[in-house]
Amino acid sequence: AARARAVWSRPEWFVAVRRRSPDGAVAGPFRPLPNPPGRYLADPFPFELEGTAHLFVEDYSHAAGRAVISVCDELPDGGWSAPHTVLAAPHHLSYPFVFCHGEAVYMLPEAGESGRVQLYRARAFPDGWEPDHVLLDGVRAVDATLHEQDGVLWLFAHLVEGPGDAGALHLWSAEALDGPGRPHPRNPVATDPCGARPAGRLLRRGGA
Repeated sequence: AARARAVWSRPEWFVAVRRRSPDGAVAGPFRPLPNPPGRYLADPFPFELEGTAHLFVEDYSHAAGRAVISVCDELPDGGWSAPHTVLAAPHHLSYPFVFCHGEAVYMLPEAGESGRVQLYRARAFPDGWEPDHVLLDGVRAVDATLHEQDGVLWLFAHLVEGPGDAGALHLWSAEALDGPGRPHPRNPVATDPCGARPAGRLLRRGGA
């Protein structure tokens, strides 16, 4: 009975979207995107290119027990297409951190089970991605996030040592995307599980 209750009460993520008006104010309520049968969507990363919005997501399959990276494309009527896979691997993928650098578009998905942080470059956006180079190797890194400030690239990553480890936030810096990255001398820079894991792009608000 307990097992049956656990199945029926299984928590499931979903993604909801709302737009902002041109002045930056929130416009309208959140609109949930339906989860495909047997799957759920999580870790949304919106990205706009040449006037068209794309929503990259973790696309988790209950049957496979792992996720791929999918994208939902903005439709002319303001809706969104069904998610379609753009990146898959033999291991779990999530947190599709998509960003521009120079004239190229890159993705830095979470692939902690692989033991590395692999950067991908778009060869045919938004559907075609190819490995670019490895930023970190030999680590179990969660939710790696890049931030550029004053000509320096900062890489945030939550490192865990095993299934029972709460992990800690580590930081590296480099002048170029292909590194080499320098570990921050005070690593780990945050150890509180409530605030040590990245949750998307860094935002600048009011100069902070």
